[in-house]
Amino acid sequence: MNDPIHILYVDDYPFDRELVRDALEKEQEGFRVTEAASRADFEARLVEGGYDLVLSDFNILGFEGLQVLDAVRARNLNVPVIIVTGTGSEEVAVEAMKRGAADYVIKTARHIRRLPHTIHAVMEKKQGDDERKRAQEALRRSEAQLSNATMIARLGYWEYDVAEKLFTFNDHFFAIFHTSVEQVGGYKLSPARYAERFLHPDDMPVVVTEITKALETTDPDYSRQLEHRIIYADGGVGYSSVRLFIIKDNQGRTIKVYGANQDITERKRSEEALRESESKYRTLVENIPQKIFTKDRASVYVSCNENFARDLGIKPDHCAGRTDYDFFPNELADKYRADDQRIMETGQTEELEEKYVQAGQETWVQTIKTPIRQEDGRVIGILGIFWDITKRIQAEAERERLQLQLNQAQKMESIGRLAGGIAHDFNNLLVSIIGYAELGMLNITPDDQLYANFKRIKEGGERAADLTRQILAFSRQQVLEIKQLDLNQVINEFVPMLRRLISEDIALQTRLADNLPPLKADKGQLEQVLMNLVVNARDAMPDGGTLIIDTAYVAPDEASVDKYLKGARPGPQVLLTVSDTGNGIDIELQPHIFEPFFTTKARGQGTGLGLATVFGIIKQHQGNIEVYSEPGQGTTFEIYLPVADAPISTEKVVAPNTRIVPGTETVLVVEDEAGVRQLVGDALRLHGYYVLIAEDPLGGLNLAATYEGPIDLLLTDVIMPHMNGRALYRQLAMVRPGLKVLYMSGYTDDVIAFQGVLDPGVAFLQKPFAIRDLLQKVRGVLG
Repeated sequence: MNDPIHILYVDDYPFDRELVRDALEKEQEGFRVTEAASRADFEARLVEGGYDLVLSDFNILGFEGLQVLDAVRARNLNVPVIIVTGTGSEEVAVEAMKRGAADYVIKTARHIRRLPHTIHAVMEKKQGDDERKRAQEALRRSEAQLSNATMIARLGYWEYDVAEKLFTFNDHFFAIFHTSVEQVGGYKLSPARYAERFLHPDDMPVVVTEITKALETTDPDYSRQLEHRIIYADGGVGYSSVRLFIIKDNQGRTIKVYGANQDITERKRSEEALRESESKYRTLVENIPQKIFTKDRASVYVSCNENFARDLGIKPDHCAGRTDYDFFPNELADKYRADDQRIMETGQTEELEEKYVQAGQETWVQTIKTPIRQEDGRVIGILGIFWDITKRIQAEAERERLQLQLNQAQKMESIGRLAGGIAHDFNNLLVSIIGYAELGMLNITPDDQLYANFKRIKEGGERAADLTRQILAFSRQQVLEIKQLDLNQVINEFVPMLRRLISEDIALQTRLADNLPPLKADKGQLEQVLMNLVVNARDAMPDGGTLIIDTAYVAPDEASVDKYLKGARPGPQVLLTVSDTGNGIDIELQPHIFEPFFTTKARGQGTGLGLATVFGIIKQHQGNIEVYSEPGQGTTFEIYLPVADAPISTEKVVAPNTRIVPGTETVLVVEDEAGVRQLVGDALRLHGYYVLIAEDPLGGLNLAATYEGPIDLLLTDVIMPHMNGRALYRQLAMVRPGLKVLYMSGYTDDVIAFQGVLDPGVAFLQKPFAIRDLLQKVRGVLG
């Protein structure tokens, strides 16, 4: 069903509008009428648009039909206007038609009844006029475009007029054939004369067939490209490319066939030269491991060898005529074509390292591209040779990665040496500060003002001690007391402490794997790792969230380690995962988060040692740590720790003995730091021990040699001038069998430990220590 005709009806007389409306409503096909009773109404409705026809009374109060007509024309609206009047006037009718009215109707009953018929007649005429205008405009544009194109491209142009049965040619067409309009005898030729004069006899049937198809096709957009041989005026043979297209009339019949000819003789000869050159090295090309190809000036493949064709998934003889866009992603094809054109323009050979796609996989290749020249030196194409260098590129990337790792390791080693030296001296100072503060507290009552002062000194010293321990941890010089541990048990026992570290709006969940194998680790250091990661997660969730601690057993193979866990070890491991739903970490910050003193927190809100400490502890445990994070998506830390490969001492949970038991034994104290030496002596004497004190190992040997009574315990520093604590003990043990030893140090330098792990059976007291720790450790060693 056709859409109703939308009419804008302009009339200021209601009775006449009703007559016209009744006449239109009786029409079965239907009209849609918008009425305007005044000039203002008309102008407002006209702005709204969407009308198929305007019907206007001639006489309107303060307005007239001709002005309506002018207003429609002024807006360039392709809308017919019918003028209706109650008084027939031949002059008015002529003027209206001259001004562009589609019709002029007298307001009589008969004419009003015939108004629907008049409207349909006007609309049918408009439709015919519109179609004719479109066809004429299309023909005009087509001919103009063709004329411009042939002028710009210097194309030979011809048209075949079906009605005339003649070809018409332009001057460029004759120039292609090395002739002129004068020599040919005019711009128009019959089909027979055209074929005889310009077409090669062997190709004549092909051209005639294609022109016949153009005449008979029903496709209005028909277009065809063909190449054929031509005959020059001097009898020589050349090549032409012709593009055929057509024009049809309103009945769909072809009325003209157009052809645009271009001389491609030079290109064809270049292709032939390339083919001849190719035959000379084909045997060589097919028997070398490199991939080889040739292209013409337009970067169209002319040939390729078996190796290249195999990559492309085709046979070598199917390569010709294809382009890089047929085989590679557009981005790569654009690059290859740009390289080709640059090399052919400069005439210089280039060697390139570039990406390549083989069987859907991106690889790297080394490519040499060189121009192909004719005997006269003119560049007619390009020769390319390339080979796979992916392994070399990967090896270079791996070397760069390892170099970065080495640089980082050397930096950490330097920091570690510095940290060790600082820790040794600083811890000695802290022993005195913390110890004498404790002694002061022992000598007065808690309600004394001095007690509070001593307590503050002690607490400040302990905070400094924590910082020193972190420095030793990130530099991997913390002394580890390795035990065989059940990680799940460590976590379960430590969870109550962790819950006190986080706010109530953070949900802490544990997902611990069953039958987890034991690992060998320092329990206190594992607790430090958990605490640092939980605090880090807490700070990343200021508005609350979820914190999850997982454990699992994993056994990555070498391939998985190489791909996902650079620097880790393959084999059985316990996986500890700490995940949060917090702010996440920017990708550019992630390579730096384990660096000492690196922090994203505001000044005064973080030391930058938390994650560095975690990293150092894990590495000292021969483990590996990975981080996965995106801004706004939370953060996950995965820690891989080796399982215990042999039974070692098992961590037993024993309630600590907080009671200080005095003693009566004799203790030989050897310590080169005067403050520590004095404090230890005072503390031991205060609790009943008999104390011998030496300031260096030689003094200790002399005391042991001259003292006639028994010596029950050697309490010695580890790092001292002339002789370390272990060597001192060995010498003393030879002359005093049964002598027990307790080492104390803030930095062992592998004297009593290997890579920070205490040797089995070694009793050790980490500096700085509290007097209570000293007395309990001494009592524990003596038994």
